[in-house]
Amino acid sequence: MRSAPTLIAFDLDGTLIDSGEIILSSFRHATQTVLEREIPDEVLAAAVGGSNIYEQMRAFDEERADELVRVYREHNAPLHDDLVAALVPLGREIARRGAWLQLDEHILSQGMRDYGPALRRLETLASEVPRERAFLHVCGGHARSRALDALLTLEHVGTLSLAFAGRVEAENRSLLDPRPWADHGMGLGAGVIDVQVARPEEVMSPDAVAHLLEDIVRRVGVENVASVTPDCGLRATTPELVPTLLENLRRGFERTFPTVRA
Repeated sequence: MRSAPTLIAFDLDGTLIDSGEIILSSFRHATQTVLEREIPDEVLAAAVGGSNIYEQMRAFDEERADELVRVYREHNAPLHDDLVAALVPLGREIARRGAWLQLDEHILSQGMRDYGPALRRLETLASEVPRERAFLHVCGGHARSRALDALLTLEHVGTLSLAFAGRVEAENRSLLDPRPWADHGMGLGAGVIDVQVARPEEVMSPDAVAHLLEDIVRRVGVENVASVTPDCGLRATTPELVPTLLENLRRGFERTFPTVRA
């Protein structure tokens, strides 16, 4: 008999949610409403990503960027709220089956001024399962934003997963302090092997994985580490490299925690 899943991941951005079209339609609405001009979709799409929403809007009008962001969010928020409402019944079914839920979100590292709406949606979904079975993964580096402080206040998320091995994500190590994790009862999911690799020689060795993991444990405290994972983006990794990457992750973990088998 086929066994029930033990972990179900909701990749909200671009997988379960067609965020590209939602973002584009909101950019279109904001620029048409505020600037009263039509900007080609290919120009709007080129502005998306790589910076926060305020910087993106300044590319269209430096002086009216705040107004553009306000109108963008007024259009954008109800679209996301409708999608979250549609996912809630799935969360309830996951809870009924006793599975673990992981939510993946990569926008929060881009420097929002107001995290409230995004955190509220994440809480809505996470609250459908017991807190100890609710994971949240947030991509990117967080040293230039206040995202981590906001994320640690989530009441229905038991484990917050961050990446540490990539070039940008390495900055997250500087943010680790055991006190807020312990104060909020939040476990850390540590991404400790870079998946943005194209050649075998670029795959981190078990020793490199162990060195990074030991540094994270030293900074945040072993009692606050809930899980060890690859960095985010594994689906884009060259398939032939994935077995070696996962094997090196396992071996690096076992060198750090020799009494625990991966």
